[in-house]
Amino acid sequence: MIKAFYLTAAILFTTIGFAQFNSSNILQDGLTNESLVIQDGFFNISDIVQQGESNNSIVDQNGQYQYSSVLQIGNSNISFIEQDGFNNNSDVVQQGDSNNSIVYQDGENHYSSVLQIGNSNISYVNQSGYGNISSVSQSGDSNDSFVSQKGNGSIPNNSAVTQLGLFNVSDVFQDGEGNDSEVLQLGDYNESFVSQTGAYHASIVLQNGTSNGSEVWQLGLENFSSVAQFGFENSSYVYQNGNSHISTVLQTGTSNVSTVIQNN
Repeated sequence: MIKAFYLTAAILFTTIGFAQFNSSNILQDGLTNESLVIQDGFFNISDIVQQGESNNSIVDQNGQYQYSSVLQIGNSNISFIEQDGFNNNSDVVQQGDSNNSIVYQDGENHYSSVLQIGNSNISYVNQSGYGNISSVSQSGDSNDSFVSQKGNGSIPNNSAVTQLGLFNVSDVFQDGEGNDSEVLQLGDYNESFVSQTGAYHASIVLQNGTSNGSEVWQLGLENFSSVAQFGFENSSYVYQNGNSHISTVLQTGTSNVSTVIQNN
């Protein structure tokens, strides 16, 4: 579905500018690479470099002082960036084949970094409101990352996802301000889910092994959760509702199950 959209929308060596002071730079080296840049506003900058075959990139910038860069090295990689608002920044690097990256930025002062090294990795980043920071690094094959950030204050939400291996899945949802989430998946077939609503939450998830599952919910203010899973098929569930809860989970071995529920 994503690929079909790109194939119908992308135009070879096309840059459309609707206002002055916008800058677009496209460098293509290879065969059948396609690039489309749309800029509506002023002082928007877009840089695209494609090396290989059948890579597709679309950048749509609406507003002021937006910056995006896309580097595609390999074959059949797809990148889509849409920036609406003021002073948003997006960097995408794809090295390998058949990687997919989608970045939506709506509002002000968002920053997104996506690094995909390998094949068939998928990254989706959606930032709205004010001042969100997202970093996604995927090294391996067929990893899947989803990040949704809604900022409503002067202190940014921060999400960092690192996936090293095969078929890892990470979902991060942040709604509020000053929330921090770090997910590190080392191995294969691990799954992580983090949801933070409120302010000043901190969540750390480390999965080192195969087929581990972690779910973290944080609602309120200043809750802290740390989950570390080493081994195979371990499962952890953490639910924190209220203020200033602390939870630490360490699982080593095989098929361990942990549940933490904290309310006040």
